[in-house]
Amino acid sequence: MILWILLTVIALWMALKYLPAGADRHRPLPEVIALIPLLIVPVVLLLALAAVLRMWPQCVMAVVLLVVQLLWQAAYVVPMPAAVTTILGVPRQSVAMSSAVSSTTADDDGTDDATATSTSSSQSSTPSQASRTIRVMTLNTRYGRADTGTIMHLVKQEHIDLLAVQEVNDDLIHRLEVSHIDDELPYRVLGKSRPDDNAGSNALFMRFEPMAYADESVNISAAAAPVAKVRLGSQIVEFASVHPKSPPRSGQDWSDGVRALGQFSVRADKCNAAGESSEATDSAKLPTDANGTPKQYSTAPHCAAVVLGDLNSSVYHPSFRDALRQGSGLADSSLELHRGWNNTFPASWPTFPALIEIDHVLHTNGIVAKSAHSAKIPRTDHRALIVELEIE
Repeated sequence: MILWILLTVIALWMALKYLPAGADRHRPLPEVIALIPLLIVPVVLLLALAAVLRMWPQCVMAVVLLVVQLLWQAAYVVPMPAAVTTILGVPRQSVAMSSAVSSTTADDDGTDDATATSTSSSQSSTPSQASRTIRVMTLNTRYGRADTGTIMHLVKQEHIDLLAVQEVNDDLIHRLEVSHIDDELPYRVLGKSRPDDNAGSNALFMRFEPMAYADESVNISAAAAPVAKVRLGSQIVEFASVHPKSPPRSGQDWSDGVRALGQFSVRADKCNAAGESSEATDSAKLPTDANGTPKQYSTAPHCAAVVLGDLNSSVYHPSFRDALRQGSGLADSSLELHRGWNNTFPASWPTFPALIEIDHVLHTNGIVAKSAHSAKIPRTDHRALIVELEIE
């Protein structure tokens, strides 16, 4: 009887993954859902116990739960057909090139047509802007306490082009400057400070000079999300450092903030729609071939977005999956690669590995993840997530 009760509790716990988007706002659901992938451990133990006791019906139920767990996690290892991912509630594993526009209302762009703060104007941005492959890193600095020496060592060792940090304060900025961040990443955009900052603000540090930037963008009911637009090849890429509110601060704000991340995809869609409309208007002025078709078309740059940060959520959260579906969609780099997990939290236990992946690098179509791994940073409870992106 006890085995039946335990297996039923686990089954109901796993079923929380299929709640409607936003229904996971009620605490402690965000925390409980985050632990779903770890339920594979008690399932295996209960399966072994049922087998030893020759309780075959319980064995069957445990096997079913184990198979479901393995299928959910298999998406991180092998590509899966779209029909299967839909049934399993797994996010799409890539985002096809598209300029479809969502009917969802997006926030105003809000970027300034000016360069971001630079403390080293002699730095040239040409090499990075001409390259189609960039390396990005995101890190929650835990109240700004993270070791800046290690951060800068990783920036140099990993050849980081863009660093997104969360829970930033003046002390962290000062220590980064002392560690000579300006020598490697001379351009920065600091998030606007406001009363509802969750443990600090967000910031971007870049090797390349942005063509536009803003200290806030999509409203995620937490620390402002600074953005920087950069021309990379044939694309204009909007980078954002984000940190939705943690569930203990407000379950409603957490869900609203996570779901609002989908607006970055919508913003890119609107930018692409505006470019296509402009092209259609101007096409009559272009030279034409014998059939009257303009010889040059699709000259406007494609707009894309990269969203980096501690998102306080995983693919198991309905609110997170809702964000990935908005507009033409966002892809999670770790899931897209099928090379295993990049767990980032908690990272402050000396002899215990990080258990869940709540730090992410998301991107729209026109961008493909090439590699991803995490790295230990002293004095913070998150691992840094490092991703190489190819701009198509």
